[in-house]
Amino acid sequence: MNVLLVQPNLGRVRHPVPPLGLCQIASALKANVFAPRILDLALVKDPRRELARAIEDWLPVAVGLSVPTLDNGDAMRPRPHLPQASAIAREIRSLTDVPLVVGGPAVSVAPHKLVRRLEADYAIVGEGEQAMVDLLSCLNAGGQPSELAGVCTRQTYSKYRVSPTRVENLDEMPFARVAEWVSVNDYLRRGAWIPVQSKRGCQFECMYCTYPQIEGSEYRTRNPDTVAAEMWETKSQWKVGRFEIVDATLNHPADHALALCEAIIQSRVKADLRTSGLHPASASRELLAAMKRAGFTSVVCAADSGDESMLARMGKGFAPDQIAETARWAREADLRVGWSFVFGGPGETEQTLRSTIRFMRSALGPRDRILSSLGLRVYPGTELAETAVDDGAVAPGADLVEPAFYFSPKLTPYRVLSLLESAGLRSRVVHLSSLPGRGSSWGARLRRALRLPRAF
Repeated sequence: MNVLLVQPNLGRVRHPVPPLGLCQIASALKANVFAPRILDLALVKDPRRELARAIEDWLPVAVGLSVPTLDNGDAMRPRPHLPQASAIAREIRSLTDVPLVVGGPAVSVAPHKLVRRLEADYAIVGEGEQAMVDLLSCLNAGGQPSELAGVCTRQTYSKYRVSPTRVENLDEMPFARVAEWVSVNDYLRRGAWIPVQSKRGCQFECMYCTYPQIEGSEYRTRNPDTVAAEMWETKSQWKVGRFEIVDATLNHPADHALALCEAIIQSRVKADLRTSGLHPASASRELLAAMKRAGFTSVVCAADSGDESMLARMGKGFAPDQIAETARWAREADLRVGWSFVFGGPGETEQTLRSTIRFMRSALGPRDRILSSLGLRVYPGTELAETAVDDGAVAPGADLVEPAFYFSPKLTPYRVLSLLESAGLRSRVVHLSSLPGRGSSWGARLRRALRLPRAF
C-alpha cells in the first residue's frame, strides 16, 4: 500500500534541515508492509506541480502532511506558517480523496485546533512511528480510528483530550536512514548537517517549552552503540561526514552522553559533530573533553540568562555559576560555543538585564558567541501561557496557534539592543530577531567565528 508523506517548506527556509521525524516514520512504514515515499517540498521550485505529479504517479492510499512549526518564532517580525500549511492541505484535497493525516511537533502542541484548521481527516498526537502504522492498518481493515491511541479526528474535536503516543523502546525502531528518503546531497550542498537522535524527552521544566507535550518529561534513551552504528551506516553508504545530535538535552542523563561519546570514538566514525542541546546542569570537564575526542567541533547552549532570579523564574534548572563552569570546560576542550540568551521574559528588568550583561562579559570566553533573541513565543499548554494571561500579554482564551509573544512590560526591545550595544559586546552578539540591517552580516560573523556552514 503506497503512502505519500509530505514535507512542506513552511518558512521558505534558505537552509532547510532534513526531516528526521518524517524519515523515521517512512522507515517504520516500510518495516510494516507499507510502501512510503517522501515528497520534500523544501527542495522544489514548484510545490504544486510536484505535489500533483507525486499523487498521480504514486497513487497513495493516504497522504501524511508534517507540520513542524507554527511560525518562525521571531517576535520582531513574526511570520505564521499555518496559512502555507493550509494551502498545501487544500491542494492535497483537490488532487485526491484519500485520507489526509497531519502530524509533527506543531500538531502535537494543538491537535484539535490543527486537525480542524487544516481540514484533515486525522491528526497524530505525539510520536508517529507506531501510531501511523496503526492508523493505516486500521483504515485498511475498516476499523474505528477514533479508538486508537494518539489519533485525533475532526469528529472527536474537543470531545476529549487525546493523550500523545510514545515509543517506549527506541532501539526497536528501524534507523531513520535520512539519505534513503530525501536528496541528502541537495541538503549537504546547502550546508546542512544530518540529524541523529540519541534520546527523547526532557525532564527540565522551562516555562516556555513544548518538549513535555511533544516528547514527554521522561527520558527514553537509545543504546549508544546503536546510535554510533546508525552514523557509521550513514557515513559509509552515503558519504556523509557531519552529523547533528538533535536531542533536547544532549548531556542529560550525563552517563548516557558520556557513553555515547565513547561509543562514537570506538566506532571510528570520524565525522564532524555538533549539538544545540548542551545543558549546564549536567556538564563536566570529563564530558566536554570526551565530546572533543568524539568529533564535536561546536555546541550551542541555551543559557537564556546570566541573572540568577531570571533563571529560576524561567525554570531552567541551573544557576549562573554552572554556566560559567561549562564555559570554562568548553574552553579547556577547545570547543566553540554559541550561547543562546533570551531577553524580555517574565520578570525581566533593566537591573536583571545589566546583571546578564555583566555575566556575559566576565564568564564567557573571547571566542564564544552569543545568540540573542527578544521576547518569548507563547505556546498553548505552557506555564508561560498562564503567565502571559495573568500579565495581560495575551487575552484569556487567545488562539495561541497564531503568533503570540511575551515581552516584559518593564523593558522595550530597543532598550535591550541599546544596552547590549553600549556594553561593548557587539562583535560577539548575533541577534536572531530579524531586525533590518542586522541579521545577515551578524549571522555571517557567527558562522565564521564558530566555523559553521551557512546552514547554522
